[in-house]
Amino acid sequence: MNKTLEVFIENLFLGIEQTEEIKRIKKDITISTDEKYLDLISDGLTNNEAIGQIISEFGSIDEILEELKITSEPDEDLIIIDETYLKKQYKNVKLGSLLIGLATFLLLTLLGSIAYIDEANIITTIDQGTIFLIGLVVPIALYISGGLILGQTSLSKSNDFKLEIQARNITKNLLSKINSKFIFSIILGVSLCILGVAFFSISSLSKINNSSIFYIVGFASIGLGVMALISISVPREYLSTLLEKKKQKNDDDEEEETITDKIIGALFIVATIIYLLLGFLKNQWGTAWIVFPITGLLTALISIFKKSDK
Repeated sequence: MNKTLEVFIENLFLGIEQTEEIKRIKKDITISTDEKYLDLISDGLTNNEAIGQIISEFGSIDEILEELKITSEPDEDLIIIDETYLKKQYKNVKLGSLLIGLATFLLLTLLGSIAYIDEANIITTIDQGTIFLIGLVVPIALYISGGLILGQTSLSKSNDFKLEIQARNITKNLLSKINSKFIFSIILGVSLCILGVAFFSISSLSKINNSSIFYIVGFASIGLGVMALISISVPREYLSTLLEKKKQKNDDDEEEETITDKIIGALFIVATIIYLLLGFLKNQWGTAWIVFPITGLLTALISIFKKSDK
């Protein structure tokens, strides 16, 4: 089957509910079109001439269905994803994930800096809190920007979607490229996180002069690791979702996701409050950060149990 004609027929039936009858008609049209194409080529027409003549003889899908006395209501909830839309959305997904990863790196580096300042007794506790609050401005702005961008790329849960053939091929190629470096990115991200924990151990050694500087290095290392994981995982999940072509989820699934998201969000809010309270009231900026890895572990466990229930 000529690829151009195959794409044409696929696009012709986009937006039409794929009933068994429609699938049969689509298959019959594909077979007859291929036979027509081969006949024209055997008659001496060039490839472009044969394709042009066949396409010109086609009417609209509505005319075809009307001629065959078949009624098919278009699926109004169906979102058609073409090549242009895909490239634009994928670019936004990469940008959004990069901003969120960068925000995480800056936030963790900020925590490391505060811990270093606390251990080195450079400034007062009140000044540490002021620096922390000022330093939060940029990460929070990046989190909000990245979240808004990613929010615009997500397909509505109430709608189904379908990829045009060109868009599907592009998606497969992009996913193949990501998969080729996915394992390396995971190893890099996890290694940087482990390296960060090792730096924390070094910072506790009193024999090393100015060892508290390793608080900054440790947090920054973990931040880079998380950034690497986010930057590769979010675009990969987006492309995988498009290819899986998941149907509309039921209300129970949507409610479960909403509840889980709220629980995870609440855990991080509580963790932040605990960190600030321990910092301001107990002056434990250097050790209170442990609440964040614990919270991350809890959210990971919640996600694992949620997936295992499905």
